[in-house]
Order: sequence, then C-alpha cells, then structure tokens
Amino acid sequence: QALAQPAANIPSRNLTSLLATRAVALMKLKRLPEAETVFAQIEELARTDSSSFTKLRLGTLHAELLLAASQPQRALEVIDRTATLAEQNESSYYLARSWLLRGQAQMQLDQVDAGITLMDQAVGTEFQTDEQRGQRARRRQCELRQPGMQRHQRHLDAEADQAEQQEGVL
Repeated sequence: QALAQPAANIPSRNLTSLLATRAVALMKLKRLPEAETVFAQIEELARTDSSSFTKLRLGTLHAELLLAASQPQRALEVIDRTATLAEQNESSYYLARSWLLRGQAQMQLDQVDAGITLMDQAVGTEFQTDEQRGQRARRRQCELRQPGMQRHQRHLDAEADQAEQQEGVL
C-alpha cells in the first residue's frame, strides 16, 4: 500500500527501506529479475544518501541477490567491500552478516569447510562446548537435508558423526 503512493510523498530513506523489503520478497519468491530491477531502483535512490547504514544495508542485500542468482564470485566482491565498511564503522552486526554471506558464497564455490568456519565465527559458535557443537551439527544436518542442499550432505554426515564420537555417543 505504501508503494502505491506517489514516491514524492515518501521520504527517501523510507522508500529505500520499502523497496529493499520488496526486493527481498521477490528474491524469496525466486523472481530474481524483478528483484534485481527493484535493487537498481534502490541503488539510484541511495546515491543521494551518503549514510554508512544505507551502504551497509544495500551491500548485504546486493550480496544476497547475487548468491540467490548463483553468482558467488561477484557476491564475494560486494561482501569484501561491505565487510571493510563494517570494520571502518565498527558495526559488529554487518561484520557478522558479511561473514555469514561470505560463508554462503564459499559453500556455493564448494569450499564447504571454509564456509562453515566463517558461519560458525559469525554466530559465535567457536565458544560453544563440544556438546553444543554436536547438537548444532545435528540440527544443521537436518536443516540442510532440505531440497537443493544434498551436495553438502556427505560432508555434514561426516561432521555430525565426528561430533557424536567426540561426545562419546557412538
């Protein structure tokens, strides 16, 4: 409904936020060409907004779109720029988001171990106990059994088995 109003009636930052939400929704519906078109509109609006927050938000959104379009190499370029900006602005949230996105990109490039390590770093699992790591490995195994994630399954099975052996379950 908000987008049905003339754009002149919506403040620039609000319009950027609304369009970003729309781009994410289109991406989740797998309507990637439309999501990319909306993202181009967002980039145009953002040229007048010099805030670091906008740049960080758009950087992560752009990386998500590239990953959804199976373009991990291009996504890594965007992620590197976003991570650098996050470090400069001491934004732990966007730095962690960058690690998660970089992990996803590496997994798409079949660098599964490096991807999982970065994702674990992003969510702080390097401070977990062995039991917590084992539980997380089993949850991850179940989650990644969803359609489209089978190519990583063999690695996950081995990781879960190793975690259970460390816990003395097997």
